[in-house]
Amino acid sequence: MGKTVTKEQLLTLFDAADVNGNGKLSLAELDKLLVELDSSIAAHKRVVMRAYKASAGADEYVERDEFAEFVDLLYKYDELYKKFDTIDKNKDHKIEYKEFIKGFGILGIERSGDPEADFKKFDADGHGAILFSEFVDYFFKKTNADKLKH
Repeated sequence: MGKTVTKEQLLTLFDAADVNGNGKLSLAELDKLLVELDSSIAAHKRVVMRAYKASAGADEYVERDEFAEFVDLLYKYDELYKKFDTIDKNKDHKIEYKEFIKGFGILGIERSGDPEADFKKFDADGHGAILFSEFVDYFFKKTNADKLKH
């Protein structure tokens, strides 16, 4: 699933995962599909949960018209997770200031000249460490802001 897929292919995947035929996928159905198609992403539970919560409607299911968004977000979050995990050297699921400074080059963003200010842009709650949720939020805000500029 790492390559570009057509809308028809996505709908075929959706239909195969929708074993009870109710037109919507539960988290369990999505997880089963991901394990079968791309176990590397399925292993990143925070990535799957974040894409699921962002895509699922109020009924907490991903419906046919939400499935393409789920897949798109899943791969975007997974790319960010890979960067996050590379920077998180001690694997405590957060990025401390020293890790941030050493791994800054991986981020692909411009330095401001003030490393502490750069760190604080990510550390939204001010607790001295960057959580995956803060990491993702930073990049999505930056991406949306960049789109608005053009």
